[in-house]
Amino acid sequence: MKHIRSIPLAAFALPLCMVVVPWASRADQTYLSVTFDDKEIDAPLGTGGTAIGEATWIGDKVDAIVRSTPFPTPCLEVHDTDVPYPHNLGFELPTASVSTGLVVIIMDLWYEQVGESCQPYIELYPAQWQALLRIRPQNDGTITLTDLSGTAAEGIPCPTGRPLPILVAFDMDAGTYSAWLDGSQVVADRAHGNPNRNFYRVLINTSSGTDPDCRFWIDQIRVIDWMPSVPTRATTWGTLRALFRD
Repeated sequence: MKHIRSIPLAAFALPLCMVVVPWASRADQTYLSVTFDDKEIDAPLGTGGTAIGEATWIGDKVDAIVRSTPFPTPCLEVHDTDVPYPHNLGFELPTASVSTGLVVIIMDLWYEQVGESCQPYIELYPAQWQALLRIRPQNDGTITLTDLSGTAAEGIPCPTGRPLPILVAFDMDAGTYSAWLDGSQVVADRAHGNPNRNFYRVLINTSSGTDPDCRFWIDQIRVIDWMPSVPTRATTWGTLRALFRD
């Protein structure tokens, strides 16, 4: 017998629908914006820092190349040259870490494959090296979110062959966060359990799988202090069916 999971309302949204999520405080501050739009196509990304739209560091086993596809604007292709061992690159705020108010991290991913042989993942860190949140594909092709309090969400269908928008909003004063993946809210006002209530870096981890061709793309990394509207997608039978499991 099939078990029916609770289906978010966003799953039934019309095309191009925008869900407006209010937040009390807004100062219109952009802490970080990396778009790759001004970088040379088919050239390695530099490590001059995020103030000039480059990475803070790129691991010596990581290829990070600016590409014109698959996104409609220039993006970053990430490829691990030393599987099965994961490596990483990082994007840090060009100024000090942010420890008060609302901190919203936005990015777009594009996976061609995920699973046992290909598992690139994202980690969000304070200035200290103890992650606030990990967003990671699993062997079965779904996504799990974990923090220091444990598993925050799991069994989230991971789309391939198209953009995967990610938005995470931290309330630094309360020590809580909410998260949206692919237009659906998957975490709401959850305590992350990290005593370090600040935000400083986005860590991009390469595959810990075994496929030497495993690569993925990332675009539009932004860190801001207000909550924008969250885009949702039209539901097809394929995406609706993914909400059902044995």
